[in-house]
Amino acid sequence: MAIEKVIMWQNTSVIHDEVLCHRLGLVPIQVDPRLFTFKKESDEDNETNCVLFKLHVKCERKKQYRTADKKTVEKLTPEELYDNTIVYADQLEWVPIGNQAELFKDNPPKPVHDKVIIAKLRGGQVIF
Repeated sequence: MAIEKVIMWQNTSVIHDEVLCHRLGLVPIQVDPRLFTFKKESDEDNETNCVLFKLHVKCERKKQYRTADKKTVEKLTPEELYDNTIVYADQLEWVPIGNQAELFKDNPPKPVHDKVIIAKLRGGQVIF
């Protein structure tokens, strides 16, 4: 299965919304599709026809560098200075719908490959 519909609240990264949505759609999701029915356009989203994921990522300075002086900060790479500089597929958080928590308690839906890069962020950028 794959992500088909994306609702984006805030994207301050350099990646355009459409490109980010496309990248999310390329992340394969590990879940048995036989447990779902094919959703028609007139159908409402429910536990039998969809899986819901949430992605909340904010790139912020690491605690130890929040009050650092300019000289210290200039010597650091973005990965050393900030948390969440790279957004990976394993940061997609599954949100159970209806009885899905019980149905998938032993094997919850998740991306097939955890380290697929979705985006790269810099200080203050967010994806919600």
